[in-house]
Amino acid sequence: MRETFEISTLDYESDRRLIENIMAQVERGLHDKSSLEIGEPSKCLGWTFFKISLDVAFIVKMAEVYKGLMNAEGWTHYEKFENWLKAKLDEAGSKAKVKTVSEFDGLF
Repeated sequence: MRETFEISTLDYESDRRLIENIMAQVERGLHDKSSLEIGEPSKCLGWTFFKISLDVAFIVKMAEVYKGLMNAEGWTHYEKFENWLKAKLDEAGSKAKVKTVSEFDGLF
C-alpha cells in the first residue's frame, strides 16, 4: 500500500532533488527502501505541482525510529510525515508546500 503527497513548488528541479536527497538519507538511516516514486510535473500560474508516493510501511517504520516525525503536528502518520517533510524542506530554504492526497479527494 502506498501514500501519496502533492508537492507545490516554484523551483521544481531543486525541490525534486532535495526530496530525493532527504529520502535517500532516511533510507540510509533505516537500512530500508522507501520505494519513492515521483510523478510528472504540471505547471499552473508559475507553480509546479507533482506527486510523490511512498510505501506506507516505510512511513510507519520512520515513525518508530525518528522522533522528529512523531513530534510533528498531525494525528495520523501521513499528516505527521507531511509536516515533517515540509519542515525539512523549510530547513533547506525551500518554499515548497506538501499536502497529503486522500483517496477521497474530489468525491464530495
